[in-house]
Amino acid sequence: MAMTNVQKNVVSEIQKIASELISIQARLTSISAMYTNEGIGALTDADFAALAPFAHILAAEFQAAGGALVAINTTLGTNATSNWAKLLKIVEGVPR
Repeated sequence: MAMTNVQKNVVSEIQKIASELISIQARLTSISAMYTNEGIGALTDADFAALAPFAHILAAEFQAAGGALVAINTTLGTNATSNWAKLLKIVEGVPR
């Protein structure tokens, strides 16, 4: 059975998302270290309020978002049987 155009589009989009997730995971690993090293967890509501783009954010909300990113990174994993390894098998090129 040959793939329909819609199926080809879906498969291509899944492949693209897989590549993006692999790239994002590398960034997540780096930013997680910087988060700790730069004391981001110690920022207060006032620290966020002082900067217009972040004035609507509470420190607790930012910490929760940071925790969500850590959870995503953990879920992707890095070993040979991880979600990362499964995604790596379908990408078109070497991830950056």
